[in-house]
Amino acid sequence: MKKVMLIILAGFILALTISTAVAQEDKICAIYFTGVGCPHCAKTDPVVIKELTDEYNNLAIIEYEIYQTRGNAPLLLNYSFKYKTGEGIPLVIFSPSDYIIGDEPIIKNAKEKLNELNNGNDCLTLNGAIPFESLNLNTLPGYPKIWANGRVLIKTGKDNLPSNDTLMKNLLFSNNLSEIISSNNLENIKPFPVHLSGQDVYFTNAVKIGNWVMEYGMKENSGEEKNTGYLYLLAIVIVLFVIIILLYKVVKK
Repeated sequence: MKKVMLIILAGFILALTISTAVAQEDKICAIYFTGVGCPHCAKTDPVVIKELTDEYNNLAIIEYEIYQTRGNAPLLLNYSFKYKTGEGIPLVIFSPSDYIIGDEPIIKNAKEKLNELNNGNDCLTLNGAIPFESLNLNTLPGYPKIWANGRVLIKTGKDNLPSNDTLMKNLLFSNNLSEIISSNNLENIKPFPVHLSGQDVYFTNAVKIGNWVMEYGMKENSGEEKNTGYLYLLAIVIVLFVIIILLYKVVKK
């Protein structure tokens, strides 16, 4: 009886190990070049960054914003020079021979491509294709943002602060987020808006890991923010109305 129990236990552990290994190896990775202020990117940013990462829980989007983030623009040229991907944005890169450029092609074809890659692919870095689980996030050039599961990991500076690579990946994909944050005594900070082209993304929580910040708890713009915009517009209309009345009275006199 004991032998049977040991065999069952060993089988369970083996199955768990295999499933864990598979879970670590089936990440889909894409490099995404975009720019705040780019009208075509305004169409693709919500799709690539929010919709796709919400629908595909094994997807990691490594975003490089090139218009307002100094240090990211040369990377687009480097990718184009090495992999012949072109220099236009928006651009999503899956492999040297597999990339999508332009708003309509991305919106139309991105899901089909992700379905083809459902068993995982490598991240195409300037040093070659590397599986996400083997990729050292600290060595990524420039200032990337890594989007996954309604969370974003943001590189905030060049300071050589200790940033645990394994911990950061767990924060992006773990279902036990609060437990990981608590057990690693991570510093809670105030979340800040993350700028996309045409809109901002807001989060309810943020933690600091070395020179990275991870924000989680993605939310839509609050009603209060929307009401503030309407009130501001109403105030402008009222002021203009008052000015028109005053000018009318002056002219009439």
